[in-house]
Amino acid sequence: MVAARVPDVGAVALARSFRLPSKALVTAAAMLVVVAVISVSTGAAGLPMSAVVLELADRLPVITVDSGLDSRQATILTQLRLPRVVLGGLVGSSLALAGAGYQGVFRNPLADPFLLGIAAGAGFGATVGLVYDLEFGLGPLG
Repeated sequence: MVAARVPDVGAVALARSFRLPSKALVTAAAMLVVVAVISVSTGAAGLPMSAVVLELADRLPVITVDSGLDSRQATILTQLRLPRVVLGGLVGSSLALAGAGYQGVFRNPLADPFLLGIAAGAGFGATVGLVYDLEFGLGPLG
C-alpha cells in the first residue's frame, strides 16, 4: 500500500502569499509615475505637467524634444524638485524593505520597531542630538 503524499500546508500558504498579480505591479508602477509627475509639477513656481513630462523625456539619451520650459524652470525641475521626489521614493522604499525584513526575521506580520526598542533608541538619539545641538554636515545637505 502506497501512502498518499500530503502537501505541506505551510509551504503552500507561503508560495501563495508571495504571488503578486502582474496587473497589480503594473498599476502600482503607473500610479508611482503619475504621483511623481504631479509632485514635481506642483509648487510655488507652477510648472505645466505636459512640459514636465516633455522635459523629463528630453533628458533621456535617445529622445530630443522641446519642452517649452525656460532655463529657470528647467533648473527648478531638475535640481530642486526631482531630486527630492527621488529621495522620497528611496527613503520610502528603504523603510518598507526594513519593515518587511523585520517582519520576516520574527515571522510575525505585526512586528514593528517597538518590538526590540528600536523606536525608543531612535528617539533617544534624536533627543541627544537636539539637546547637545549636534550637527553632522553631509556636504550640501548639512
